Amino acid sequence: NPNDATTTLDNSGQSAIGQYLLGLTPGAGQSYSFGVAPEAGTGNAVVSFPTLTGRTYQVLWSTDLLTWFPASALVNGNGSTMQWTDDGTGTGTASSTASKRFYKVSVGIAP
Repeated sequence: NPNDATTTLDNSGQSAIGQYLLGLTPGAGQSYSFGVAPEAGTGNAVVSFPTLTGRTYQVLWSTDLLTWFPASALVNGNGSTMQWTDDGTGTGTASSTASKRFYKVSVGIAP
């Protein structure tokens, strides 16, 4: 059913198409997770996220969870876990000096 693509089949809050993009089985109750940890020595945030071939990924950042900005370049997934470090290049200031900063990973289909 084409309408299933935009519905939540397992009450996870994630649409079936969203679960597909993340490499999850729609309706199976799985979740996608990424990690944020301080970099040794600098304290800058390191965002780690699993990738799939055929997908693109971009780290976004926010100070209020309402307005999001691109932090990293768009990268092609290769099936490995990738990392991006917030050293200020994509955010204006290093995360170690920011009072608060939030991250999310945007996933799309590779061209």
